[in-house]
Amino acid sequence: MSIATDFREEELEALEQYRKGLTPAPLIYRATSSKVELKGRGVFQFVASEESEDRLGDVILTAGWQYDNFKKNPVFLYLHDQTFPPLGTVPEVEPMEKQLWTTVNFDMEDEFAAFIAGKYERRIMRAVSVGFKALEYEERLADRGGKKTSGILFKKAELVELSAVPVPAHPNALRRALGTRSHFWIPFA
Repeated sequence: MSIATDFREEELEALEQYRKGLTPAPLIYRATSSKVELKGRGVFQFVASEESEDRLGDVILTAGWQYDNFKKNPVFLYLHDQTFPPLGTVPEVEPMEKQLWTTVNFDMEDEFAAFIAGKYERRIMRAVSVGFKALEYEERLADRGGKKTSGILFKKAELVELSAVPVPAHPNALRRALGTRSHFWIPFA
């Protein structure tokens, strides 16, 4: 078994427990982001989610995103690590067509946040990841070059956080510049 397979099985088990009413909605992570624009020093726009199939065969419906609670504490994290101080804030979240657009303001007074912002400015990092609670979903079959695979259609999802990540789960998850869940962080000396 691979780590990805083990992780997927854990997700499916958590979703099944939620479906049965035995646990709260599980927190799911999906690295994504395409079409990103540099808007100014430390300010970026990211597509945080796109309504198309990711590498796991999953799709998150854009119309199903709930983000009112997120807007009360719109943090931008590093690698989904809630124990590490945020890199910045997400003052804007807006659905546009089949995408969820976000604006990220990096805390440029923080040395580590400025360091990560520089990675995005130089196109070394290009992806972000959504952390969300799966509120309503169903299994779906996907056809990948004649091979049937299963995935999940997330009909309703509550955005919990947005994170800077180096590797996206979504094939369209790259940054456009115009000008896994982890508890790992880099100490900045």
